[in-house]
Amino acid sequence: MAWITPFFVRFYAFIRALFLSTKPLKNAENYSCIIVGAGAAGLNTAVQLQKTGFKNFTILEKQKTVGGTWAANSYPGLACDVYSHYYSFSYFLKHDWPRMASSGRELHLYFKKLAEHFGLNDKIKFNTEVKSAIWNEESKVWEVTTSAGELLRANFLVGATGFYLYRQLSKVMISFSSLIIEVFDLENKANETNNSLE
Repeated sequence: MAWITPFFVRFYAFIRALFLSTKPLKNAENYSCIIVGAGAAGLNTAVQLQKTGFKNFTILEKQKTVGGTWAANSYPGLACDVYSHYYSFSYFLKHDWPRMASSGRELHLYFKKLAEHFGLNDKIKFNTEVKSAIWNEESKVWEVTTSAGELLRANFLVGATGFYLYRQLSKVMISFSSLIIEVFDLENKANETNNSLE
């Protein structure tokens, strides 16, 4: 456990340099990074790494496309609950959102275009899940085993898996003043529409 403090000090310095500085990282070519997830957080991390000259990174994505929750979910009426413009990164602005609260499909397309624009698709291993991630104290690297049986090693590991990907309930109750009006079975509806986004 003695490695925890020095590790977090190095990790904090890495993240601080990554997001709070526009200067190139010194000796960036000597380091590597694995990003888990190609949703908004994972793609943003990758772009920030590129901005600082950090090119030795790999993104692991369990789905067949980028977009995180916007790629995984396709139930009827799926949309963001904030202004669409909040989903435009400052370095990849979108001024022509078709509506104030865009649909899941529109948001998914935005992230696909972002990944293509920054050349991130070549850095992504699609249909790849992380089976284990172990810090090797001796070699000072993360050892990540994937669902393909591949062992990847990196100095830094960024978890960008999000928390909206998995449904927690299969039934949703719509209620008003504690009076249950209707119960919907989302499990069957999700299965019907799960593969509608290509």
